[in-house]
Amino acid sequence: VSTQSTGKEEIPTDTAGDFEHDKLVVSDAESDGAPDMEEDTTVLFPQPEELLAELEAASPYTLELGNFQELDDESDSSEEDFSNNRVGDIPLEWYHDEEHVGYDIEGRKLMKKEKTALQQLLDATDDPNAYRTIYDALHDEKKVLSNAELEMIFNLQRNRTPNSNYDMYADYGESRLKFDPLNHPLARPNGPSKKTFVPKLHEMKTVAKMVKRLMNGIKDEPAAKEENPDKIYELWDDAANPNLDNKTKFKLKNRIEKTKVAPPGTFESYRPPAEYLPSEKTKARFQKTRAIDRKEHFLPEQFDTLRHVPFYHHTIQDRYQRCLDLAFFPRRQRTRLVVDPEKLLPELPDPSSLRPYPERLSFLYKGHTATVRSISLSPNGQFLATGCDDHLIRIFEVQTGRLIKRYDLGGPIQQVIFNPAPSLNILVASVEYSIVFIVPTFANHQIVNDRSLHFLRATQNIEASEKPTGPVAGLVSAQGGGIVQTAIDADEAAYDPSRDLDDVEEKEKRADFIDATPRERAAGVVLKVNVHAKAKRLTFHNKGDYLCALCPKDHVKYRQTIMLQLSKRKVFCPFRKFSEVVTDCKFHPKEPLFFLSTTNSVRCYNLLAHKLQKKYKAYGGITTCLTVHPDGDNFLVGDTTNHTIWYDCDFSDKPYKRMKSHHGVVNAVEYHRNTDAYPLFASGASDGQVHVFHGMVYDDYTKNALIVPVKILRHSRPVYDVAWHPSLPWVFTSTEDGTVCCWTE
Repeated sequence: VSTQSTGKEEIPTDTAGDFEHDKLVVSDAESDGAPDMEEDTTVLFPQPEELLAELEAASPYTLELGNFQELDDESDSSEEDFSNNRVGDIPLEWYHDEEHVGYDIEGRKLMKKEKTALQQLLDATDDPNAYRTIYDALHDEKKVLSNAELEMIFNLQRNRTPNSNYDMYADYGESRLKFDPLNHPLARPNGPSKKTFVPKLHEMKTVAKMVKRLMNGIKDEPAAKEENPDKIYELWDDAANPNLDNKTKFKLKNRIEKTKVAPPGTFESYRPPAEYLPSEKTKARFQKTRAIDRKEHFLPEQFDTLRHVPFYHHTIQDRYQRCLDLAFFPRRQRTRLVVDPEKLLPELPDPSSLRPYPERLSFLYKGHTATVRSISLSPNGQFLATGCDDHLIRIFEVQTGRLIKRYDLGGPIQQVIFNPAPSLNILVASVEYSIVFIVPTFANHQIVNDRSLHFLRATQNIEASEKPTGPVAGLVSAQGGGIVQTAIDADEAAYDPSRDLDDVEEKEKRADFIDATPRERAAGVVLKVNVHAKAKRLTFHNKGDYLCALCPKDHVKYRQTIMLQLSKRKVFCPFRKFSEVVTDCKFHPKEPLFFLSTTNSVRCYNLLAHKLQKKYKAYGGITTCLTVHPDGDNFLVGDTTNHTIWYDCDFSDKPYKRMKSHHGVVNAVEYHRNTDAYPLFASGASDGQVHVFHGMVYDDYTKNALIVPVKILRHSRPVYDVAWHPSLPWVFTSTEDGTVCCWTE
């Protein structure tokens, strides 16, 4: 600090290094008894000599700075402490799943010091400073707080000053800073003075005129604009049409600007780069493409100069298209709704709260050598029948995976299905041009078997023993292993394939019932029904008396749907005038209704009234499969556009839900038979996935059905059929590679 000597007292000239100045306080002359000043008296800042004289005389009128504050010895810098982690100001949650916490200044990873929860607990138990230890997530280290830091945190939590030694109500301290008038800018004699200010002459005249006009009360009126009749103006300009109504003015003010033409790109340049120039192959393909299918009307060409560019032949067409764009451009503004996408999603329950449903693979039924196209479970759920392209029907025991019986039918099996009536033991299979009825005597009691034979009018005795002579049992688990029979026994190949009805003279017959031969009866085949075309789909009525067979390839359209009454051996075609191709059919579980799916619709027929009751529209692709809810008010449809469609019969002829969850053609959809206990349904597709859904149907008509996807069961090959266990939440699937799986909860 430098000082200047005045003879009696040293006055500091630079004190900024020790004190911070807040304000300059000058004593009030009037309050100290100084004489009053006149209004016209000009008060100038005193000269430095006068101020020094007053200081030498120790006058009470000493110029001093007001409040002061001593600086701390510590630095006042706002720079943070040195940090080895150089990731910056980013959320550290980004490194939550990583093995490192950041990077140092050289780009090397800073690895985490990973400890288990047990190790952390043991460390906290052994560490006496655990209660005052905090974790620094940025540097991945622990820091121990000092007593002063703990006291500061304690004060901040209670809304006190962080420093306990600071007294905000302390008395005002005496100032130790003196004012040096010689270093003040206004005290220097060489500075500007207000006495030397002289206003400019023309400004004085302008101000004098304005004052005079104000005193006389004269108002300035705007000069009248001269209207030029030849002036060109905008026709729809609001200023040029002051008589427009408010609605028109609002439209003009909020009008939408016309769309702008996109600027030309490199493709349209007259000297494009070499990579934009087309090859000869591209030019030939461009010439073969139709004009309507071309993306552009020209190919890029390269010219030396702009004057070598020829006339563009599509100028008129482009201008015309531009006029159309302007003419059809919307002139209406719409308020954009800002909606959170998450709020648009329905609030669905947690799938874990909807258990039980199939989640894991428990059984794997092996032995098939080709595609398994159909599977079916017995009414009691004890046996599983599979139909394979290797001409064999296999019957497994569900709980053990043991192979019980095989039937060789001499052709690819299209579908197998058990009779749903619990009082009957009948297995039906469609192979080539025949529908085969089998009574597996081992699957039920002898009384039920005799009733089944009497029901089919095949009362001749069948051999009581159907035990095969070779090895027939093989316990196969999900890990493989077990015994698989490969040799065909004599009774397993006893089926005699029948000829098509078109190959015989009786072409007018819709179907023909044929009793099995003694050799076939010994194998368990009791009845055959010959049809004109290959039967692709079979479905039973709930009571088990009526069977419907679909023959989509029949050239006579009304014979595509054939109904059989088994107890009376009657055959009839319900549709005499039917021209569409059928894909699947199902009986209503409680009412005399029949659902028939065609390529683009689902028809519901009343069998008692003999009329079409309702037609449901199937949007998208061709329908492939159909299933009806056990209550009868809803049904599912799968199509070739990867959709599973839910229809509500009481809602509308349009779909209630259209779910696109698969990435391939949906081949099978199926409801669980006991929906009161297990409201589940599944869909299998060619993408190798089976999607399991929770589908709750309420008795209250004001509530819509609740559909929640709960599980995806993955396979390596396309899925062809899906079947539910009648009393358990188990689902069975068959795939293209001959694998039959059982998925349990």
